[in-house]
Formats: sequence, C-alpha cells, structure tokens
Amino acid sequence: MNNLELIKILRDQSAEIAKADINGWGNTMILAAEAIEGLLESIPSWIKCSERLPEKYTEVMIWPIIDGRILTAQLTTTKSNPTLRWMYSDYVHSHGYEDYDGNVTYWQPLPAPPTQREEG
Repeated sequence: MNNLELIKILRDQSAEIAKADINGWGNTMILAAEAIEGLLESIPSWIKCSERLPEKYTEVMIWPIIDGRILTAQLTTTKSNPTLRWMYSDYVHSHGYEDYDGNVTYWQPLPAPPTQREEG
C-alpha cells in the first residue's frame, strides 16, 4: 500500500466518523489527512529523466548509484562541447567535476539545508 492509498483510507474513514459525529473526531482526522498529504508533497521524489530534466547548472542527486554512492551532478554544456551532458562532483579523486559516462535514469532535487545551526 502506498502513501496515497493510505491517505485515501484515512479520508474515507474520517468522512464516516464525521457523519456519525463521534466527538468531532471526523474533522480532526480530515485535518490530519490534509497535514500528512502536505508533508508528503514537500518530500522530494525521484523524477524520470525521460519525463523532465533539471535546469542547467542545478546540482541534483542522480540515479543509478556509482560505487555505492549516490552522486550529486548537474547538466552542463561548454563552448567546446555544446551537447547537454551530466557532470558529477568528484572531490574524492579529482577535486572537481567529472563527465558522467553512465546512463542517468532518475534525478531528485537536493533537500533543503538545515535551518538551525549546531552549537559546539
């Protein structure tokens, strides 16, 4: 069962409880379903490259995993090579960006940075 199916069940049950007017719980459950749905929409998900590509020069996570690592990469072009291609961050081996020769099938926006500074 996926998240959307769970939300539908919660909404259906909420409507039934609201009809029975059981201590106002139906409306509370409806609000909970809406809150959960909003949270799920805010979580980045994998996007098929065949459906949509990210903006050029925007750092994103790419799939498949390489050497056990999920990479961050961006679509780029250069004057010498105007073909759109993936470049990935490889600070471990080359201290910069490298051409990615693999077949990127999915990408995902990077998560938002933390909002609180850690003390210490």
